[in-house]
Amino acid sequence: KHLNFGFQKLYKWTQREFKTLNLENPHMNTSIRQALRVLAERPSLFQNCLSFFAEARERILSEAFHTALTGTTSSGIDDASVKPIDVAAHDMLRYVGDMLAWVHSA
Repeated sequence: KHLNFGFQKLYKWTQREFKTLNLENPHMNTSIRQALRVLAERPSLFQNCLSFFAEARERILSEAFHTALTGTTSSGIDDASVKPIDVAAHDMLRYVGDMLAWVHSA
């Protein structure tokens, strides 16, 4: 009973850490790596953590691609620091090349 409670607590802590994690940085701190190693003993909790991480990363990358493409955030706010890829839409080769370059760098 206490062991299950410990695994649940570790699972919730890991999810909180994933929410605050800089997903653009591929390096995770050692405490998260260690927590995942322990959670690997419980396949359902481990799989849920990996799914949560993948969904968060997908959401962040989708929003970043949208911002790079249009120059506005998903909430409609202009990002002056980004030159939109859409500016080159008249030149198909450059447009596709810029999109592929962004995907490669992400």
